[in-house]
Amino acid sequence: MALPSRLRLLRGGEATSDLESTMTALVPKAERWVVRELGPGYDHEEVLQEALSAVVLAFDAFDGRSAFETYAYRIVVRVARRFRTSERRRTVEAAPPLPDRVDPESVTMNRQALRALYRALDRLPERRRRAFVLCAVEGLTAVEAAELEGTRAATMRSRLRHARRELARLLSHDSYLRELMERDG
Repeated sequence: MALPSRLRLLRGGEATSDLESTMTALVPKAERWVVRELGPGYDHEEVLQEALSAVVLAFDAFDGRSAFETYAYRIVVRVARRFRTSERRRTVEAAPPLPDRVDPESVTMNRQALRALYRALDRLPERRRRAFVLCAVEGLTAVEAAELEGTRAATMRSRLRHARRELARLLSHDSYLRELMERDG
């Protein structure tokens, strides 16, 4: 398939002439996917670069059976998961800049809670972890998450339910996180 036809598939039939503009539009989403998949304590930039490179290299294999974003999502998450499970973990602390009027104690509690949550997520089976990240963190519906994962919505809801139960068990000792989980669930 010629490049212009393949690029037409990227936009759902709408002609575009530039792979660069397609990738530029994908970067913010891919960055969010990487951050959500890895959590704090990783070099997100390195993983993002590796994931975007993998998307570009896999471009020729894209056949248009799904949306390009779905295709790219699967590649990005696979790269991030491989990075997370490898021994290349970095000791980088992910912390947003502090606003002017924030209580340092609550910021510290939030950071500790986030680290504890991602440690608990790392203990979940991979499919349940992704279901939780997509639905509870990203805010996707079970139908949207199922489409990205290539499964049925009922399966995604089941994985999410099991993930929530397991996280509740793993985080039961932490009253702050338990309260947050109860609000979300």
